[in-house]
Amino acid sequence: MEGTACLNRLATGKSPAARWADTATRCGTDQGPYMQHFWDHLNHLHTTAFTMLEIGVYRGGSIATWKEIFPKAKIYALDINPECAQYADRSRVKITIGSQADPVALEEWVKQVTDPIDLIIDDGSHMMEHLKTSFRHLFPKLRSGGIYVVEDLGTCYMPEYGGELRNPSTMIELLKSLVDNINQHWSGIGNTFGIDHLHFYPNICFIYKK
Repeated sequence: MEGTACLNRLATGKSPAARWADTATRCGTDQGPYMQHFWDHLNHLHTTAFTMLEIGVYRGGSIATWKEIFPKAKIYALDINPECAQYADRSRVKITIGSQADPVALEEWVKQVTDPIDLIIDDGSHMMEHLKTSFRHLFPKLRSGGIYVVEDLGTCYMPEYGGELRNPSTMIELLKSLVDNINQHWSGIGNTFGIDHLHFYPNICFIYKK
């Protein structure tokens, strides 16, 4: 269930995070289990006008979810499937067709954004090289204090996604290196990217920019 059918149908007697999870379920996305973490990190944006980017549109469920949860947000989404263009909303949602593995496509996508970027969510292909390409290109585009979210990190251990336990080429190992570098402040990727802090939960990570 998507779009207007999702709007303003919040369950009563539940915590805000549980209501966000209900919204995700009604809107047809599998992000419900993450909503407690999204609430913890993003509830300050709930009624705020801000700009967010999301990689991965699929059947439009997450777009419908964010439209309800963040009623004042401008949403820019990217997907490689041309059929995803149907989920655009002239007033609030712009869909770009392109690959998250292509730095040129990423740059063209970001050029459309005229306001500071507060939030980026990667729920795209979950392929290791794609995750890393997107992060390296897009994280620097965030405003100071902005948040980058990587979902479904379990794929970092799945060979079909290029994953493997303790393989240095995976996204999870890149994220671990960020932990090293924000503590070893004199070297490496932490200084380059301006990482402030990270929060890991099962299958998802929130990375904050200084």
